[in-house]
Amino acid sequence: MCITALAWQILPDRPVFLVSNRDEFYARPAAPLGEWVDSCIIAGQDSVSHGTWLGMTKQGKWAVLTNYREPLSSQQLTPHDRSRGLLVTDYLNSNVSPMAFAQKLAAQHSYAGFNLIVGDLSQAVVFSNRGTPPTPLASGLYTLSNGLISEPWPKMERLRLRVTQEVLPIMLASKAGQPVSDDVVNTVWQILSDRIQAEDEALPITGISPDWEKLLSSIFIQTPMYGTRVSSLLTLDREGYEFVEKTHVPDMGNPIAKKIGYWHI
Repeated sequence: MCITALAWQILPDRPVFLVSNRDEFYARPAAPLGEWVDSCIIAGQDSVSHGTWLGMTKQGKWAVLTNYREPLSSQQLTPHDRSRGLLVTDYLNSNVSPMAFAQKLAAQHSYAGFNLIVGDLSQAVVFSNRGTPPTPLASGLYTLSNGLISEPWPKMERLRLRVTQEVLPIMLASKAGQPVSDDVVNTVWQILSDRIQAEDEALPITGISPDWEKLLSSIFIQTPMYGTRVSSLLTLDREGYEFVEKTHVPDMGNPIAKKIGYWHI
C-alpha cells in the first residue's frame, strides 16, 4: 500500500511536485533509485517483477502507482496477470500521451486493482481499474492512497493538510528554476514519517480486518513484517528535475537517502 500527494500546476514554473511513500513487505527485494540500464527510466525497481511504483524520464514523463486495497477473496487473478508495477515502466517507455496511454489501458483486464497517474509537463491523467475512468487532472493538490482518488481517507486528508500548511508556502516563496531547498526536503521527510493513526470511527471499510485497517491508517506504516520502505520527493519543470529517495531499513539505523537531479541554472 502507498500514499502520494501531487501538487499539479499550482507552483510557478514547476508543474510537478510529488511526494510519496511506498509500503511493502520488508522481505520483498528492491533496488534503490537510479538510472536504469538500457532504458530512459529513472526510478527504484522491484527486484521480483522488475516494475516500479514511481518513476520519471529526463524528457519530463512521470508516473506513480498505488495498489487498490481489496480482500484477497475478491481478487480474481489468473496466471497471465501482469505485475502492476509494469504499468509505470510501460508508460515511461512509450511514445504516447498520458491520455492515450490511459485510454488504451482502460480496455485491458490483465491486472489486479490499481490506481495510476501518468503525466508529462503539460498533462496529468488518473485512471483506476476499480472505478475511475481516464480523467485529466485540473491544476490542484491531489492525494491518492489505496482507494479511489475521490475517496477522502483520513490519511489522505492528513497528508493534504500538512502539505498545504507546511510545504506549499515555502515552495510558493522560492525562486523558479532552483533546486528544492533543504528546508522543503526535511519538511517532506517529517510529513512522510507521520505515524498518527485514524480514529476507529473514521477508518475506511475495505474488506480487511479492523486491526489492519488501523495499522494501515497512518501516512507512515510500521508493522513487524510490512511497512513503509521508501519515501520520495519528485519535482519536474522545464529547467530540470530533482528526484530524492529515502530508504527505510527496519532495525538498521538511520534511513538511507539518495538524490538524482539535473538543473539548467
